Amino acid sequence: MTEFFIKCRLVLTVIFLVFINNFAMRGISQENISNVSDVRSIHMGSMIPDESYCDQPYIVVMKDGTWVCMLTTAPGGESSVGQHVVVTTSNDQGKTWTPLVDIESGKGPHASWVVPFLTPYQRLYAFYVYNGDETSFGKGKNLDSEHGWYVYRYSDDSGKTWSDRYRVPIRETVCDRTILNGKIAQMFWGVSKPQIADKDVFISFSKLGEHWQGMGEGWIVHSDNILNEKDPAKIHWELLPEGEYGIRHPDFGSVQEEHILQPLNKTDGFACVYRTSQGIPAISYSFDRCKNWSLPERMKYATGQGIHTPRACPMFWKCSNGNYLLWFHNNSSESYQNRNPAWICGGVEREGQIFWSQPEIVIYANSPTARMSYPDLVEIDNQYWIIETDKEVGRIHKIDTSLFEGLWQTVVNQLDANRTKVTEKGLVLQTSERYIKFPKEAANLQWTQGISLDFVVDGNALKEGDILFDNRDEKSTGITLVVEKAGAVRFTMSDKNDSNGKDKTTWLSDPGVVGKGLLPFTVIVDANPKIISFVANGQFCDGKGSRTFGWGRFGTIPTNLSGSETIQLSPSVKTLRIYNRYLRTNEAVNNHLAQ
Repeated sequence: MTEFFIKCRLVLTVIFLVFINNFAMRGISQENISNVSDVRSIHMGSMIPDESYCDQPYIVVMKDGTWVCMLTTAPGGESSVGQHVVVTTSNDQGKTWTPLVDIESGKGPHASWVVPFLTPYQRLYAFYVYNGDETSFGKGKNLDSEHGWYVYRYSDDSGKTWSDRYRVPIRETVCDRTILNGKIAQMFWGVSKPQIADKDVFISFSKLGEHWQGMGEGWIVHSDNILNEKDPAKIHWELLPEGEYGIRHPDFGSVQEEHILQPLNKTDGFACVYRTSQGIPAISYSFDRCKNWSLPERMKYATGQGIHTPRACPMFWKCSNGNYLLWFHNNSSESYQNRNPAWICGGVEREGQIFWSQPEIVIYANSPTARMSYPDLVEIDNQYWIIETDKEVGRIHKIDTSLFEGLWQTVVNQLDANRTKVTEKGLVLQTSERYIKFPKEAANLQWTQGISLDFVVDGNALKEGDILFDNRDEKSTGITLVVEKAGAVRFTMSDKNDSNGKDKTTWLSDPGVVGKGLLPFTVIVDANPKIISFVANGQFCDGKGSRTFGWGRFGTIPTNLSGSETIQLSPSVKTLRIYNRYLRTNEAVNNHLAQ
């Protein structure tokens, strides 16, 4: 019996060591172990191989189920010497990968920003930027990856071997007329997978009129026979839109780039989404197969409020059900920074226009300075995977299908003014009483992974300084919500188990959360990404452009928010619901629609 227990102990020790090693391999420290069960955590993703740098890891799925991933990589950082494009394959949905195979050697000119395309007869194409003339602007060897030729190679054996290199002719336009070493240098790059519409293929990219990354505009190369023509010499190519100017708005500044194309459900319709440096993404529509485009406009939610995102790729996908997804970063920063968390919206098309849901966190990292971007989406039999990169590691994340389905359904509810049901999952208290016990099952956020306070408030008699919710004890630990100027609400929480009293957290909502009449609002404390957000009258509080972030971060996760154990509510609070979990934004929206 003693020998048996010794063997069991050895087995358990080995399992524990493997468990801890897996955390280490994924970059998870002990302090982050609490969120390893959260599928939104970046550390839950399986890794894609690279040489050191990893960009645009995009995947296509062969008929036999093989995943083929193409990416831009280099032994150094972005656009460093040796940057080239490679391919790797997986037969277990991204859990393990074959060694990298060169599409272009790292010993040649820069080869960058590869996008994959798979024909119905299983020919695999790789389209990318190639500095074939080996030209340079003389401003540093690391800035020669966004000019040259637009080229492709193809593979008929799932990426094991590759054809010769072929060039896609790109018609010269006003944007291109930049002289470099006595030659015309076309500056461009693309982040959008080629799209099929009927029997044609459309590939969007961004041309640049200034080095480096200035005067951007969107263009599309179109082929009407690549789906069935196997001879590269016979493939037809044309550049759209017609004329000398691409997709851009004269008022959106110099930075208009990373144009991403999707066909609409409306016949001959397309939408193009891209980034700016004004804290907003833009969208343009075409209804004649990309020949002409509408003047781009700022993207908006279905409620009419503008969408915010920094100078980062606002990736745009169309799913097999005809609905859409938008990856973005939900802040109005104008720089390349602030890409964590990644947020997602669901889009529903009505008469050739896409209407967007309120945002949800889809991927987050523990470090606020993490910069995940350039994502891809794989969809198989109503299952979804998102692929992203922080420029060093590419990862694959299995997504909870209900997240996307909730986005789409909620935007339909908003568009059609559907009366919904109040969310019951995790509901531990619903009351209209002024004094009531705080539910102890909602106090420890390390166990619950969050808390949500859902209100209906009559603002007619409220004024600045009024306390809506208070369960503080004599040491001021607990939760308070106080009315501030212009109908904003300040949320404060302090941990009863914090002996130093240093972990007090406060966050102020946007103005207008409370006002005249009955208005619903929700405070969501999402413990794993450590983010506090407000949802007011069906809209996420995003800062309204007057501040960079409408949502806030906090530090240590509270373990006891019970305070005095008694809640005191303002008479203006007509309904309070407490959930012992974070609500998704769109669950809060549906609660508001249920009022």
